[in-house]
Amino acid sequence: MQIFKKNAFHIRKDEHYRDKSRNMKMKYSFKKYEDEIFFGPRLFVLQDVIVKMLKYYGKPALGLLEDEKKDYAVYNSMALVGSYSLISFVRDKRLDDNRNTLTYAESIVPTFPSSKTIEDFDPTIFGKEELPIMQKPLNWDDLDWGIYHKMNNPNEASNNAAKALGVSHKTILTRFYNIQKDCTIWMPFFPKGYDNYNQFVVQFRTEYEIGFRNELRKLDRSSYIYKIDDFLLLHLFLDKNKDLGFVLDLEKKGLIQSLRVSIPLRYHNKSY
Repeated sequence: MQIFKKNAFHIRKDEHYRDKSRNMKMKYSFKKYEDEIFFGPRLFVLQDVIVKMLKYYGKPALGLLEDEKKDYAVYNSMALVGSYSLISFVRDKRLDDNRNTLTYAESIVPTFPSSKTIEDFDPTIFGKEELPIMQKPLNWDDLDWGIYHKMNNPNEASNNAAKALGVSHKTILTRFYNIQKDCTIWMPFFPKGYDNYNQFVVQFRTEYEIGFRNELRKLDRSSYIYKIDDFLLLHLFLDKNKDLGFVLDLEKKGLIQSLRVSIPLRYHNKSY
């Protein structure tokens, strides 16, 4: 896992959860959190998720988002303009072969300072390779999932989780230690502040999936990368004076196909 080179907290994968009180003090004593430069950290594990992607059909995007907020199964949703009016991530155990199934998700850990600009983006240097398929943990029981959801909030004390789940504090800590092994850490980093970027959501197919992920890691801010069936969905954060010219260049070169572009308007996020 990459570590930010400077002007950032040096937090390894398991440090936050190993010593929560120290890191929570760190969180509230640095203005970086107030400026929305850091978010989290939170654990992420792939579940049975389909991705609902709705094109405009006459209903306002913000109205669609309000409807999604009422659905308990929706844990992440955004209203957009462009190719899509709504994108929602929905937990659904009845997965089949005919729907948009999420098989990979990552909050990119960037390099700070950046080692590459967006204009120099070249996924071909890593060759043609697909992203790996993330596996849902099959050995978790209901208690494990309960602990995962309770303890995913960095403000949640393990004693409170134990009381809510009706088990001992020791059980929470023992189980949580093992749960972490199946998870990745989401701790997005935006050095200019979250609201100081132009945000775009782009969907496309490519033979250079690993290349896109690795090139995004060279930038100085986080991105979100998802694989849904056979296409990638990227949530990009570009400087205010930048646009998607580099994406159009990649399409012109034939490196990506079936390009669709949307601009996020508003979000709804329950938890990872």
